[in-house]
Amino acid sequence: MTADQRKSSRIPLIARVRVMHPNFGQRILKSKDISDGGMFIISDACDWPAVGSRMQVQALDTPVEAEMLLVQLVRKTPQGVGVMFVDE
Repeated sequence: MTADQRKSSRIPLIARVRVMHPNFGQRILKSKDISDGGMFIISDACDWPAVGSRMQVQALDTPVEAEMLLVQLVRKTPQGVGVMFVDE
């Protein structure tokens, strides 16, 4: 088993998110948790791009329209994907 490599603690957060990538277009999914460095997105979809790929994520159902964020796919599991927030 590997050690947890996160730099920020995770906060449970079940929220709808829009995920966009050319491989699949747009999906509306749910987050599981979030931290300063990234989030886990719940999904059983099997056509995610390769680890290391960049996508866009936007929080939905917020009081004001949330910014579209650039993320990098850092891990895939049967329950979903872990993404890291990145600067352009």
